[in-house]
Amino acid sequence: MTSDLDRASMIEAICGTACEASGITREQLVGRNLARRIVIARLAVYHLARTLENKSTYTSIGQAVGGRDHGTVIASVRSARKVLDDPSHRDHRILSAIISETSKALLQRRPARRIAPLPK
Repeated sequence: MTSDLDRASMIEAICGTACEASGITREQLVGRNLARRIVIARLAVYHLARTLENKSTYTSIGQAVGGRDHGTVIASVRSARKVLDDPSHRDHRILSAIISETSKALLQRRPARRIAPLPK
């Protein structure tokens, strides 16, 4: 079983790598800005933190992403799934690309390549 410390460091790695892939700062990720490109990066973090093998809790994910409440994380994971399941959704391509690049970078233990162009 994964310890809380391992989960916390995995969530931090996901956050950092998703920021690299999406070209945003950690401060933007954890902040309250609702710019579309930042929200998409957050959705990628929420999705990856729940789907990677460690199955992080909603509360621990929320704490890592600006102290958000578990209900916010639950709703965001559902939103990410909805976007990913609908290829015609305007954010499907970019969210899929961020998730893919972040996953590959984490598995290969390398810096993420920036996904461009991101919506404003």
